[in-house]
Amino acid sequence: MNKWFCFLILLSFLFTQCNDTTIVGSSIFDDEELSVTSTDSLTLIASTFALDSVRVFTLENSSIQTFLIGELEDPFLGTMTSALVTEVHYPVDLLSGLISVPDYQEDDVLDSMVIALQVIPDRFYGDIESTFDIQVFQLTESINQERRISTNDEFSFNPEPIAELNDVRIAQDSVVVFLPSEGTSTRESAQLRIPLGEEIANQLFNELGDFARNPEFVAAFPGIRIEATPTSGNSMFAASIANNQFNSTIQTFYKRDGIALLYEYALNDLTVGVPLGRKFSDFERDFDSSPISQFLDDTAAGDSLLFIQGMLGTSIELDMSSLLELEDVLINLATLELTVAQLPGEDFSVTPPIEALVISTLGENGEFVLLSEITEGLLFDQLALRFGGELEEVTDGNATVFRYTMNITRSLIEIFNGDLPSTIFITPLSTAEEAGRTIVYGPGHSRFPLKLQLSLTSL
Repeated sequence: MNKWFCFLILLSFLFTQCNDTTIVGSSIFDDEELSVTSTDSLTLIASTFALDSVRVFTLENSSIQTFLIGELEDPFLGTMTSALVTEVHYPVDLLSGLISVPDYQEDDVLDSMVIALQVIPDRFYGDIESTFDIQVFQLTESINQERRISTNDEFSFNPEPIAELNDVRIAQDSVVVFLPSEGTSTRESAQLRIPLGEEIANQLFNELGDFARNPEFVAAFPGIRIEATPTSGNSMFAASIANNQFNSTIQTFYKRDGIALLYEYALNDLTVGVPLGRKFSDFERDFDSSPISQFLDDTAAGDSLLFIQGMLGTSIELDMSSLLELEDVLINLATLELTVAQLPGEDFSVTPPIEALVISTLGENGEFVLLSEITEGLLFDQLALRFGGELEEVTDGNATVFRYTMNITRSLIEIFNGDLPSTIFITPLSTAEEAGRTIVYGPGHSRFPLKLQLSLTSL
């Protein structure tokens, strides 16, 4: 009874305290009327600049699983080539974690060795009907101790190919593979199959088959380099080396007492407690004779067109220092808007725009540092929700255009407060895995300018 009595007294007290309404925060502004305005007229200074280097491997974050191979000749951005460089490892049992060491015996007979490289069907660039001349080279320099690898780093290889294929069309669908060890054919994911030359196959089978530990084998056989030159058209494809399975391997087919056997080397390292193996795309570019050379580091040219390309390509540098001239305002909302340029002769079915862009500032050592909206979006798998940056088809007036919209409210407040630099950089989401490019209108375009849209509260 006493509990109910106390409860009724407390309830009566609460109701008597709620008779008068109060505007939250009204005492802060001393009854002054607040004015909310929108603007997209801040002066932005933009230019295209060529990336000096791209980090293609780091020991701390070896999450890259897509590797580009081929050559692209872009009418605006010149030529870009990419080769796959990777170590070769002993595989492990994914359940027990035990290393699987080759069990070659003296009387075993080698049939063949084949690189089975899984390709990604929806990651073709340029002419998808192009054929390739494929060459594989053996590394002569170890990459096993490298903590970080950038495009500026060079690793030597024997110029004599250890495998070659001519006029190969890359599979864009699953393929049927005959497995002698099982005596049957099986359908597997799209892959490029490259038979190794007899000399290197015999060396791996006879001379390099006795190492008991993976590090010893990797020291004796540092790895391979795979190049692909388009023989018709120009094209680039993507290979997959996963971080949780052995989807790309070197298959050894051999016989023991007439019985067909199979052993597979891995192009990744899934040994417990060690990195995932060094593997990266090796990019080279030539901008000299292409139109892009007239736009690099030129803010006047950047007022009309800006270029973003993956690999060792280009980025947008955007100076937003005019933001610092604003006074007595609060930033409520800030979005950056970029519209894809539709130029004469452009065919988006051949050169589709990049699917997602991100924004960075420069760190103390000159490295790109992603905005907090992006790092949190990636961490919680909510990038589209927290930041945006995805390519969208939208209607603007009577025109249908492709556009990127990026929510940068929090970071812009940090720039306004002096906690972040006022120059930002716009790049693909994963530069090392992206062969696409995007051309957008600059801040001076008459109809679809690159612009910063702000909602402000005047104090």
